[in-house]
Amino acid sequence: MTIWKYQIPIVESFRLELPEGATILSVQTQREEACLWALCDENARGIFRTFELRGTGKAAKGLQDARLIGTFQMDGGAGVFHLFETT
Repeated sequence: MTIWKYQIPIVESFRLELPEGATILSVQTQREEACLWALCDENARGIFRTFELRGTGKAAKGLQDARLIGTFQMDGGAGVFHLFETT
């Protein structure tokens, strides 16, 4: 198992290819870039997982069955974002 880092695009909906069974550990910014860290089996096949990103004060429509991954800040705290994974 290895911890891998993925950059997160600042868009409402996106997909990332992670190894099957990857465990998401954290979402934060690093050098002003949004990143997700996951514990991965480097030998597992890749699967696409779907994420939704919402800023504070934005509508959370369609997220009732989503799992919150975490919250992070951008631009010195001027932007606060909440990352969800959908099933």
